[in-house]
Order: sequence, then structure tokens, then C-alpha cells
Amino acid sequence: LVLLCVLSGVKALRYLLFSVPAIIAAAAVNTAFNHEGATVLLYINGNPITLESVIYGAVSGTVLMTVIIWFACFNRIMTSEKIMFLFARVSPSLSLLFSMILRFVPQVAAKARQINEAQRLSYGTPASLYGRIKRGLTVIYALLLRSFEDAADTADSMKCRGYGLPGRTAFSRFRFTLLGGAVFNGGNKMVLFEIKDLSFTYPGEKNKALDSVSLSVGRGDFLVLCGPSGCGKTTLLRHFKPAVTPHGERSGSLLYKDTPLDKTAERVLAEEIGFVFQDPDSQIVTDKVWHELAFSLESLGFENGVIRRRVAEMASFFGITEWFERDVSTLSGGQKQLLNLASVMATSPEVLVLDEPTAQLDPIAAADFLSTLVRINRELATTVILSEHRLEEILPYTDRMAVMENGKLTADGSPQEVGELLKSSGSRMYEAMPAAMRIYSALDLGGSCPVSVRDGIEYLSREVTAGGEIEREPFPETEPAAELKDVWFRYEKSSPDILRDLNLTVPKGSFFAVAGANGAGKSTMLSLIAGLNTPYRGSVRLFGRKIEKYKESELYPKTVALLPQNPISLFTANSVREELEAAAKAHGVPAEDMEKTARIAGCGEFILRHPYDLSGGERQRAALAALIMTKPKILLLDEPTKGLDAAYKKELADILKSLCSDGATVIAVSHDIEFCAEYADICALVFAGSTAAYGEAREFFAGNSFYTTAANRISRRFFKNAVTNDEVVYLCRKQKENTDGAR
Repeated sequence: LVLLCVLSGVKALRYLLFSVPAIIAAAAVNTAFNHEGATVLLYINGNPITLESVIYGAVSGTVLMTVIIWFACFNRIMTSEKIMFLFARVSPSLSLLFSMILRFVPQVAAKARQINEAQRLSYGTPASLYGRIKRGLTVIYALLLRSFEDAADTADSMKCRGYGLPGRTAFSRFRFTLLGGAVFNGGNKMVLFEIKDLSFTYPGEKNKALDSVSLSVGRGDFLVLCGPSGCGKTTLLRHFKPAVTPHGERSGSLLYKDTPLDKTAERVLAEEIGFVFQDPDSQIVTDKVWHELAFSLESLGFENGVIRRRVAEMASFFGITEWFERDVSTLSGGQKQLLNLASVMATSPEVLVLDEPTAQLDPIAAADFLSTLVRINRELATTVILSEHRLEEILPYTDRMAVMENGKLTADGSPQEVGELLKSSGSRMYEAMPAAMRIYSALDLGGSCPVSVRDGIEYLSREVTAGGEIEREPFPETEPAAELKDVWFRYEKSSPDILRDLNLTVPKGSFFAVAGANGAGKSTMLSLIAGLNTPYRGSVRLFGRKIEKYKESELYPKTVALLPQNPISLFTANSVREELEAAAKAHGVPAEDMEKTARIAGCGEFILRHPYDLSGGERQRAALAALIMTKPKILLLDEPTKGLDAAYKKELADILKSLCSDGATVIAVSHDIEFCAEYADICALVFAGSTAAYGEAREFFAGNSFYTTAANRISRRFFKNAVTNDEVVYLCRKQKENTDGAR
């Protein structure tokens, strides 16, 4: 073991130092619960502490640490590419298993750190040894839950891509020649999917997740499925792919090419129906870009020559050639999701099913991803079934959209038809429609309904003339709640800087939004404000006091609380109610106040369910409810609107504004430009680790071309500083009134 550590580098010797307290802890835990043995050393509370139990605990801890250190050292001296080369021909499954272990061991360590940080921010660090042991057990329990959940997601991804079918090949990789062009399936227009009266109920649930859904999807269609959080979109999409179809009580029929889906050959389903998950990391199986592209083809038993050609083809078509050799862990969120799409397209599927694939992408990366989807649909005649909250970017290119509410399909048709139906019925989903459609409906001046920004500009050019401006009162000057001055930060000495000379001042009582591309350093900046990381140069101050001067008991959770990008790190209980009750007990919140907070956050419908059984938007609401009860002075939010529908975003804004009115400061990192423009007081743009722009939110977005709202892009040729739909409608009506008055 020592030899392995030496061979893998001096840094790995640190693992040996970490082993000592771990072994002592194992011995202590064992003696606390195991009192067997003949050699009694002492008595604690009447319980014997025996020499045998101490030795057994120490040996168990040593064995555990040996296994962990062995994998850690193995990870440093071996790569999956070497493993696949050495073992692929002997045992492809074994080589893949070891390859996945190399990828997942570092991930498990990172998740353990995230869970521990979330608990520390929410409840502080326990003062007693008993409290620390209890916290450690809580973290281990949550880590096991999350690891099993992630393992299930990865298994789903592998099944979706044909793993487990007979005839798997081992791809012997050598130098690639990257080619252009593509050969994909095509054909005449026909019905691919036919759903009739499909109903589904999860085990233990009374309400139906799907209620008598009927839908048909033709070859070459581009269907967008939308609806509020938890309405059944993901459940319906997973029914298109039997490998990931949930267990439960089901009725109705689902046909694929006139054959019941559950009776279609597994190879046909794996090859012809591609599925892209919401979380980019959930779908990735291997640790190299090139191997991820080849995985589905290996699983389906394609010959090496075919795999080589198709992998090269996908790399060229999707623009992956520049990062073809890289580890997937080094990719941005947008690159990971593009890789997922490319790896699915490698099998030339007839149908692509995508579950909110842009939820974790910045606006520009999301637009690029969606434009690639449009290109696939237009150029390759691939049927696309897409669940999406970003309707602004995608609806102009769709043939159809379908709306779900409470498990039922409430609308199906062209975007214009569905928009009119949603408005006339007073549906909450109308708030999610594109800005051009909402402006058109609000003005009610006749003509054809615009959908895209370009259509909206043409519509306004016929109805209004240039002239008009929105004037706003500046945000009042207050003392700084958080200050970052000349901050530089990197995660390791040998790694590049994540933050470079970052300067930022957040006024007390403000709703402060931070925008920027994936990988710009926004989440890292939040970790510095939360005190989880320390800059190697520069300073971080909270309310004028350096953050290192705070005691941890002062800092968490009354001064700072953080909603992480993945809120699952916060959950350690078996139901949302238990989670909220634990938070209320820890912070001395009365039961009636806890119930009120749960209602305000919209948790009533799922309060008895396990956090892992919730949709992404429901998890966000449950985590926010737990954090609100801490009543922090500074609330840090990392992508708070991820997975939320338009209606609940308004409710979230009301909650955050109420907190600001009570004196709290909210700092939100978000890709949701529309949300930030509508509700934030001040906004900053972080680029390459530095503050590229800073100002009051409306003026900030009015001066941008891409990081701005659709309403601003539509109206900027006619009005000044109009950022929201309501402002554009107000100026249009005002101009019309002035024109009518002059006449």
C-alpha cells in the first residue's frame, strides 16, 4: 500500500495521514456499540469497553481505509483507456466496471464534501463529540442514498443505450480520422407513437401521475411538451423508453410503429429511440469523450470499423473535435449535454426524447444546444420530443406543442393555437409563452400572432413608431452586506485561476443577481461568500467584517445560508415533512411557523413524499422552505429557478422580495435572464472569473445584446430601457393614447 502511494506521487501519501483519525473513529464507534470481549479496560455509563472491541474496530477501520486508499492510488496511476486496452478483449464487462470505478470514486468523494458542506451551512458544526459522530452518520446515510440514486440513473442510461444486450463488442481504439457528412435514417411521414388513454400511478400514491393521456407523434415531428413542475412531463417522456419507464399501476396503450412498445425488441428500442436526461452527469458512463461516443455502438455490437466511422462522424457533426481526447470531468455543462446528444445520435435513432436538457445551461449554451436539435430535426428528419421550460428559444421552430397540467393533456396544437387556448382558459401556463405572443395578446390590435423575436419586431414596426422611455428610481444607497475585493482563487496550486481580480459590492437589503456563462466562476464566488473556500489573494467581507474573523457559530446559519445548485445535498430525512421538522427543531421555529413556511414555499402537495421522489422544481421548493426558516442575513441561491414553471417563479420572487423587505440580502446566481430582469434590484455579469459589468438590473439588461430579455430585443428599436413585457405593453398603449388624443 505504501509502495502504491509512493509510485502515485507524494500527494497520495496524505491518504495515509487521513487514515489515522479514521481508524481511531472506527475503533471508537465499534466500542460504543459492541461490548463483547473478555478483557475489560473500563466502564462508561455501566457499559464495558473491552480490548477485543477496540482491536476489532481498529482492524475494520484499517481494512476500509486500505480499500479506499487502494482505489485512490489506482485512480492516480491508471486510466480507463489503459484498462480498456488491457482487459477489453478478455472481459469487456469487467474492463467497463473498472473504468466506471475510476470515474465514480472521485465523484463519491466530491458528493460527500457537498453533503457535509450543506449540513454545515444549515446547522453549523456540532460542538460535542457525540454531535460530530451523529453528523458523520447523517452524511454517510445521505451519501449512500445519493450514490444509489446516481447509480440507478447511470444504470438507466446504460440500459437506454443498449448495455446488456447480447453481442457487445469491445472497441479497440486507435488514431481517428475525423470525417464530415452523415448517414441517418429517413423515410415517409408516418405515425411513430400512438398513445391512447394512458394512465399511470406511482406505488403508494393516490393521485394519478398520468390521467387518460392520448397523443400521437409522427415521423419528423418536433413536439415540445411543457407544463408546471410536477405535472407529469418526465413520467410521460419515460414511457417512450421502456428501459426507464417507472414502476407502478398502468392502463391504456402505447404503440411504436403499430406494435405495443413493451413487445418491441430491446435492440430496436435501444437503437431507434434515443433518450437524453435532464442532468448531464447522470447520463455519462465513461470518463473519456471518445469512449462516451462509442459506448452505445459497443453495447449494440457494431463492428470496430463501423464504430470508428460513426464516432468520427459524430465528432465532426457536433463540433467535438477540439475536445475529443479530453476527460469528461473537464467539460462544461453545455459540452457534457452536447456529448450526451452526440452519443445518443451515434446509433442513428429515429426518435429523440429529451427531458429538460437545457435546465443547467447558460442562455447562450442553451440556445446553441436547441439550435443543434433543430438542425437534427430539419436535416436528418429525426423526430424530436422535448420537455422544456425555455419556450422563448424553441417554440419558433416547433411544429406542435402540448401542455400538461395535473397529469392531463390540456392542449395540443401549433404554438399560436395553444397560446390562444391558454389565454382564454386563464391557464397559469400562459405566463410561460414567448414574449412576442404575450405582447401581441395584451395589445389586442389584431393581425397574425408573432412567436419569435423577429416576428415580434415586425409586428411592432407595423403598430408603433420609435419614441418612448421607461424611467426608474435608483436603488437606495445602503451599507454593503458583502464585499469581494481583488479576489483571486484556484482550487489547487497547480490548477488555473477560477476567479481573477474579482471585485463586487452587494448592498444590504438588495436582491442581487449574478449572470454569466457556465464555468465563469459564479458558483465559486458564492462558496467564498459562504466561507466554504478562501481566496489566496484579496478579501471577502460580510457587513464590513472580514469573513475569517467570524466564528463558525456566528456565520452558520444565522448570517449566511446557501441553496446549492443541486439541492439534493440538503436532504437527509425520509420525507419533506421530516426534513422541515428537523430544520425547525434545530433553529427553534414553532410548528405553526413551519407549516406556514411550507405553504408559502408551495410544499403542501408533496410534503409527505421522499425528497428523492420529487421533480427538480419540487426539490427546489422544499430546499428553499428549509433555508427560509433559518432567517439568514444573507441568502445565497445557486440557480434557484432551475426546474420551476413560470407561475411558481412569481411566487418565488414574492418570497425573496419579502425577505429583502425584512432586511435580508439575497444573492442569486442564475441563468434565468427573464427572472433576473423582472425581479432583481442589481445585476452583475461575471466573465472569465472577473466582473465584466455591474449595475441596476433594468439598465444592465437594457444595455446587453444577448444577456437580455426577449422583450428588450423586440422593443429596443422603438423604446429605450424597456426590459419586461409589461413595460413594452405600457409604452405601446401610452403611444397609442397620445396618437388618438392628437387626432
